[in-house]
Amino acid sequence: MNWRVRVGPLLIAAISGLACVTPSLAQTSRLATVPAMAEVHEGDALVGFGFSYGLDQSFPLSGLRGDLLTLGRIRASYALAEHALLEFDLDAVRVLWVDEAGPAPAAVRLRPVDVGSSTADVGDMRLGLTYTPFTIGSDVVLGGWFAVEGPNSEEHNGIGTNTTNFLLGAVASVAGDQLTVSGRLGLGILQSPLFRFTQDDVVVYSMDAVIRAREGLRFILSVDGRVQIRRTVSLGLEDLGLVKVGVELGQDAWRLDAAIGRGFARRSPNWQFALGLSWVTRGHAEE
Repeated sequence: MNWRVRVGPLLIAAISGLACVTPSLAQTSRLATVPAMAEVHEGDALVGFGFSYGLDQSFPLSGLRGDLLTLGRIRASYALAEHALLEFDLDAVRVLWVDEAGPAPAAVRLRPVDVGSSTADVGDMRLGLTYTPFTIGSDVVLGGWFAVEGPNSEEHNGIGTNTTNFLLGAVASVAGDQLTVSGRLGLGILQSPLFRFTQDDVVVYSMDAVIRAREGLRFILSVDGRVQIRRTVSLGLEDLGLVKVGVELGQDAWRLDAAIGRGFARRSPNWQFALGLSWVTRGHAEE
């Protein structure tokens, strides 16, 4: 699978669109799981790169467990219009150091992986659109969100599920002088990795609080996950959940961020550490 052919045109289009935007102060953050739509305006953009390291992460579909390194965590977003944001996310490379290798289902043609070795694959890719046309006063916006997750990974490498998923739901964002809170709640329609025409329905949720401590210093608190609503759960589609605390430094176009997360669901890492760099812009000068 030549994933570079599929991903390349999207990245080129995103970077080309950013070339005509003048860098200045913007409110979007690479660490945020929900965009702060109350502060998004036409032309706002973000391009971010980073990596993460997760401890003791489980992959029930393949029976593998170990520490997961994700390199090239790419995030790009562009505000197509007032309160309309297009988002692109990709984990370029993921490497799992195997601490445990249990039995995998016969339907999964897992390549041989031994304890103490490693396996690698391309990560997940997501394309989404958030639109919040409804306002309450000047600081609260409401709307919806839709996203598609593409089958970028291969299940025989033991990390991915090679499925196409659809996510949609409601979004709310409240902006303040020092605190902005954004959240979304919705439904995920996930394709079963083992049965082509079977799907699982899950509740997806995310919430962020961005605290502006002082000029050039922001703290981001977030929770993100999914919960199964069916009694029978397809293998590989178990619950996810991660609570995260991060810090972002920088007041101009370039920003450095770091975060630590704690998993609280079966498929999530025990602990996760992340570091990244982003370039943010404001499409129109703030009044």
